[in-house]
Parts: sequence; structure tokens; C-alpha cells
Amino acid sequence: MAKYDIPVSQINIAGHTKAIRTGKAIEDRLQEGEYYGRCYHAKDELLVDSSLNKSHFSNTFIHEVMEAVNMEYCASKIKHREITCLSNGLHQALKSLGIQFIPRGGKRASSK
Repeated sequence: MAKYDIPVSQINIAGHTKAIRTGKAIEDRLQEGEYYGRCYHAKDELLVDSSLNKSHFSNTFIHEVMEAVNMEYCASKIKHREITCLSNGLHQALKSLGIQFIPRGGKRASSK
């Protein structure tokens, strides 16, 4: 399966540069709130727990990108449940094409 590294430093969504944060400090911060990822619109950043297995990491990354798209294009009108369903479906479709997002270098995510 082809794997594409996510751009760890930033992603552009609707003309806004969003920083992508991963690593041990982010893992600790997310796990305190029992989150896999978070999208902070006011700070223009996406946080993703890089200790997740590769498939879960990819799914979480897609979910957080969709959260940012919802904020930028839909004024946050799409409910979280619908974003979860759509991101799960998109993740499965991309995975079936051999596309999976992994942490830069694939170093932290396990192969599960």
C-alpha cells in the first residue's frame, strides 16, 4: 500500500495556513482530554496523536482536516457526528486506493 507523509509543518485550507502538530508533547496534551486529534480554528492548528497505529492516525488526520474545512466553508454547521461519518468513509475510500497518511517518516505510529 502506498503511504504519503502528511506535511508536518502546515496545510492550507481555504487560504488559511494551519500548523500540523504531532509528537510526544501533543500526545500527552491530547490524551489528557482523551482525544485522538483536535482542530483549533482560532490558533490555526491541527493536533494529531502520532502514537496511534498508522490506520487510526490517517483516519484522525482526515477527520481533523474535515473539521477545519467545516469551520472555513460551512461556518461549523456540520455536526461532529456527520463529520465523523464522512471522514470514516473518506478514510476507507482512500485506503482502498492505497492512500494512507502517516506521521513524517512514519516513526511513531505502529504498523497495526
